[in-house]
Amino acid sequence: MKDIIIIFDSLAIKKEYVYDVKSMSFVGAVNFGNLNRNNNSELATEALFFMAVRLKGHWKQPFDYFLGKPNGANQAQLVKHAVSYLSEKGFIVHGVTCDGCFTNQSTAQMLGCSLDPDNIRPYFPHPEYEKEHIFSL
Repeated sequence: MKDIIIIFDSLAIKKEYVYDVKSMSFVGAVNFGNLNRNNNSELATEALFFMAVRLKGHWKQPFDYFLGKPNGANQAQLVKHAVSYLSEKGFIVHGVTCDGCFTNQSTAQMLGCSLDPDNIRPYFPHPEYEKEHIFSL
């Protein structure tokens, strides 16, 4: 088993459609995977990337991305999905980390974290194993 954390971040991207020869389709529209199954033709201006980083080793691996700018609720679902997916693959997810932008703070609250000085809770319940916690940095 590999002990890991998940890093996620949004990056600005060029707003355009591109033809993907491999899939024989146009890409560039907002796409949150299973969270957004309608055919959205709105062009994405951001991409949300997820990367696994091993705690006791020297590797990091990007494993997923989504086109668009998710709100805190959608991003919280994507984080839970990432934790569940990697847990199913045999990884032990100890935490998630991101920058402190407003959407990420909202995501942390939606997951169950609290930064209130009187009630600090820097973790949320593991989506698969209720008695375990995932720490948020």
